[in-house]
Amino acid sequence: MLKEVFVIDSGILLLHYSEDRSASESDQAVLSSGFMSAIRDFSKETRSEVVESLSTENEYILFTSSPETGVITAGVFDRRAPESVATEALERIEDLIASVEMPTLGIQLDVEEKNKLRNEIERISAQLFGKDYLKTYVVEALDDRTDISLAFVIDVEKKNVIAKFARPMPLFREEQVREFLLAHSTLIRALSRLEVAERYAYFTIQSPEYTVASCWSGNLLSVTSGAMKASRGDVLEAAATACYHTSAESLTKLSPSPTLLTHATLKDDGSIVHLQGTQLPSVGGVFLSTLLNNLDGFYKSVTRRGFERFEVFTKGDSTRELVLTREEPQNVVTIEVLQH
Repeated sequence: MLKEVFVIDSGILLLHYSEDRSASESDQAVLSSGFMSAIRDFSKETRSEVVESLSTENEYILFTSSPETGVITAGVFDRRAPESVATEALERIEDLIASVEMPTLGIQLDVEEKNKLRNEIERISAQLFGKDYLKTYVVEALDDRTDISLAFVIDVEKKNVIAKFARPMPLFREEQVREFLLAHSTLIRALSRLEVAERYAYFTIQSPEYTVASCWSGNLLSVTSGAMKASRGDVLEAAATACYHTSAESLTKLSPSPTLLTHATLKDDGSIVHLQGTQLPSVGGVFLSTLLNNLDGFYKSVTRRGFERFEVFTKGDSTRELVLTREEPQNVVTIEVLQH
């Protein structure tokens, strides 16, 4: 959980965000920012290194600074918050601060601009760590959409459902959550073993009549299932809205003509037959076979059908795409890895 954010320029507090809005710009906040700035300056002058983090019994602080402006952004996180998610949160907040024209030294941001930034930081916190208002947000975002029949958002660490939506409500079942988490963990292992990536941004599963999509942001996983004949793009857009509060187009940078890195097929015995490009690790076949079974279990729990096509897009500066296509009745599985 993100507790506080400090934006400091040459020892002067430009912006303070607190999950307790009444604590913003309090004397305590000014004192805390002075302490953080002094610690950074002391370590730089005496140890020739800049402090990147501080820890206490119940919380920890991460620092980052702009090489162009020297503005320091510090995030205070609950001790239980995963550091990888905290780092992602601070990076996104730093990008947000960089998009704002900061005043010259000694001049404060106006109140309207500060409140706007605090709202954006609150949104980033909700997207990555989850907030109670997600329960109503997801329902309100999907209630008027007739193309989405089921959606839920999961806290990855706690493995519980934060928000859910279904039309009608009995469509949602706890079994679907268990099947999805199994597919999610198997997918992470498969991507790693295939040396494709360590994380993914989103994936879609399709059969001729239905599409299911999932997005992963920080601590949150979203799942949406479309009504019959709903387009892949619309179902993915709903998943992005539920998880990222943004459009699907902004999730990754996709090339209109991606480069084919690998083309292969997967046999029933779990062996991979290489056809073109870079060979996949032989052990990857076992993980792909397990992934296919778990994806099938999840997809059937939602749509009562087997899937034909699975596409997953990785997270990071360089987007990769893994595509698995099944052809019936031969049950041939085609594997493609593409670079965007």
